Amino acid sequence: MMFNIPTDKLNGAVDASLAMGLLITPEQLNNAVADKFYHCGTITHPRSKNGRFIIKHDPATDFITVVFWNHETSQQEKYHINLATDQPRKPLSQAERQALQARIDAKIAADRKKQEQDRNHKASYYVAEYQKLPHAQEHHYFTRKGLGNLDCFNLRVDNRFNRNLLCVPFMNSGGAMQGYQTIAADGTKRFNGSVGGCFWQYPAVNPCPDAFGASNSFYLIGEGLATVLSAWNAIINHYDAQVFLPYALVAFNCGNLDKVIKATAAKKLPYLLLVDNDSSKPRNAGIETAKQLIMDNPDAVIHPVTFTNGQDANDYILAHGVLAFIELITSQTPIIQLIGN
Repeated sequence: MMFNIPTDKLNGAVDASLAMGLLITPEQLNNAVADKFYHCGTITHPRSKNGRFIIKHDPATDFITVVFWNHETSQQEKYHINLATDQPRKPLSQAERQALQARIDAKIAADRKKQEQDRNHKASYYVAEYQKLPHAQEHHYFTRKGLGNLDCFNLRVDNRFNRNLLCVPFMNSGGAMQGYQTIAADGTKRFNGSVGGCFWQYPAVNPCPDAFGASNSFYLIGEGLATVLSAWNAIINHYDAQVFLPYALVAFNCGNLDKVIKATAAKKLPYLLLVDNDSSKPRNAGIETAKQLIMDNPDAVIHPVTFTNGQDANDYILAHGVLAFIELITSQTPIIQLIGN
């Protein structure tokens, strides 16, 4: 059965869900069927299904219990409604709907403001911590990936407590540092700060605006530092006589690629997208992501390059060499020829 919950109790239930960070509409509650789970978004991720609720109903007493879950915060709360002793049931008026929506909007705005303040506070802390660290000259992870010297990339190393962590800063679209990723010698990675929508770019700024512009520059974008820098080094070393500039762009994870493309799209540069081809897995996440990125960014020029047998660009270069890598990317995309001429 569906429920026509009294207005005051309906408002109370919605307020209870908002207090947990859930986005549940009055209609969702009123139209819910007993003993069935329903998913909902959260204030931090409105389009997600990270929230859930279920309505339990006792017909004998006409007593309702709404159970809410927020899987982002691991919270669970119950909200009780006694239909038998409450006010006469009636649908929400237009004014009540507007008042309820205003409360929801105010709650969302207040939470977003607090989240922004928290992010800025954390960013300030991590920037200060990062600036205390010495510049990295070499690191076992870089050596193992065949990347050699670190001098020119302006990275840091955290040797406190004998940790030997390579530290990679990430910036937002405005160029402000928001935190940094640590990479251990064995490749274990951790984030200090919120990486969503942020990236690491090299060079950070155009080294010669008179020589490099929109017609002879492009982004070389991928998930990991070693993946992107391996490809960047290979292209720079192979095409050292040609006048064009690839910007290395590290998104840090697959889910962040779309945000990084949107954050950098204003420069109107094409993208050479390094795709992990997970052909041996039931779900080829790399290929699916590349297709989705092209569909979701119709104004961006995206040239995907795929690698076989679960390899990334670094794996491929180490296994087959730079020349084979250059032949692979030129066979799959015209971007080098277009930029190089």
